[in-house]
Amino acid sequence: SPLGHRSVERCGSCIVRPSHPKRWRYSLSRAIHSNSILKAFGTAMQLATALRLIGGWEPFAKLPQPVQARLAESMQALRLRPGQKLYDYGDLPPGVALIAQGQMRLLALDERNEPFTLRRLGPGDTAGDVSLLRGVTGQSLAASQPSQLWLLPQDAFLQAVMASPALQLALAQPNLEELFDV
Repeated sequence: SPLGHRSVERCGSCIVRPSHPKRWRYSLSRAIHSNSILKAFGTAMQLATALRLIGGWEPFAKLPQPVQARLAESMQALRLRPGQKLYDYGDLPPGVALIAQGQMRLLALDERNEPFTLRRLGPGDTAGDVSLLRGVTGQSLAASQPSQLWLLPQDAFLQAVMASPALQLALAQPNLEELFDV
């Protein structure tokens, strides 16, 4: 071998050199460090995207910047395959979903317990806020196409609502989900 090593093997992104333990540790720590940098870069990109979404998402866009930043830090990017559900009829939503791409269906059960589409959701639409605010189950959110969404977890959403009278007022408007339950 050009470096004088008798045994060189590849292990993932690092080179394992059993005959030189110090160099092996250096190569491994360098690979771990570069992988950490990539993860940190990915996390920073995800945070920047979440912050941009919160800033343009009514009614959260009206919140002060520090509150928006806290909410963005808690958001999770999710992908759902067709037919995959974010939550089911007997469960509260895990949070408020903002659909970024694809198509979702908000499903409810009729008097015969047959599912039907209450509402189709596409990019820019949200789901889950009404159920969380009312504490009511009975609806399901399922992907009808491959979908990407951002989830604002339940706790972060409810804390933001409790701390912001403006957000409470904005979310107090009646909507189709509530009218269905009447």
